[in-house]
Amino acid sequence: MDIQNIGTHEIGHFMGLSDLYSAGDSEKTMYGYGSAGETKKRTLDSDDELGLSYLYPAYNYFISGTVSYDGSGLSGVSMTLSGDKSDSDTTDVNGDYSLSSLSIAYNYTVTPSLTGYDFSPASQSYSPLTNNQTQDFIAYDGSFSGTVKDALAVAISGATITITSGTSSASATSDASGNYQVTPLVPDTYNAQTSKSGYTSQDITGIVVGENSETTGQNFELTVAPPGAGGSSGGGGGGCFIATAAYGIPMVEDERILYEFRDRYLLTNRAGRLFVSLYNRVSPPVANFTRDKETLKAIVRAGLKPLVGIARRMTKSE
Repeated sequence: MDIQNIGTHEIGHFMGLSDLYSAGDSEKTMYGYGSAGETKKRTLDSDDELGLSYLYPAYNYFISGTVSYDGSGLSGVSMTLSGDKSDSDTTDVNGDYSLSSLSIAYNYTVTPSLTGYDFSPASQSYSPLTNNQTQDFIAYDGSFSGTVKDALAVAISGATITITSGTSSASATSDASGNYQVTPLVPDTYNAQTSKSGYTSQDITGIVVGENSETTGQNFELTVAPPGAGGSSGGGGGGCFIATAAYGIPMVEDERILYEFRDRYLLTNRAGRLFVSLYNRVSPPVANFTRDKETLKAIVRAGLKPLVGIARRMTKSE
């Protein structure tokens, strides 16, 4: 029996430490089992030391570092400390910061923030802090931009552009001219999707954003969403305005054939999308004029019959 071995373990109990029984703790002083003649508990394991530091904290540790932009220190960055203690600092003219009066064995997270910049890493956590730490951050203000328009090159405002990479995400909204810009971004390869009610969404993949540079020309062309796609183009759920007005009941068989022809043969190519966009702009007033005029509705139905016949043959040939 080794008196020092047993005494160190028992002093641990006196100091407030509990026995450990996991197989992974077998080399630690507070491991609850022992063997004849063992001496490994005479000295403290690092986890034993952390346990004592947690019970009897000494607030004389710190996390410090530098925030840089384009190779130079960046001032005015807010450095926020969260976790077992809340604190903050602001980088000086050299980009330096320091968060002090911390204790080992406690958990902390440092997060930088400054309007107009994104950071790498976005934050840094210590679970727990085991010593004084130096943590540097790099600020970036990269971006990518473009336009959102329809097939007639008419601007679409209010579209949401969402971008994602393996480590981050961001979004923007197109303005009245259809322009958008997503910023700030760290250097990475991004995928983008734009969406707006009444239109089919569109994706662009593999957008490379360089360090503090703008990637331009990421343009989207949206088309009217087909029926049942969850959008609305301003009438008929994205359907055929004139046909609906002429038939009086949406989605009768002839109208269904026209929808199917549109989805298969028009919305799948640029010329077809151009036609659909033009049609959706000029047809609502024509449909409204036709809606309550039975003679005119009959003429329109007769005129649509040959088109329906062609569309039926084409859609059933596949």
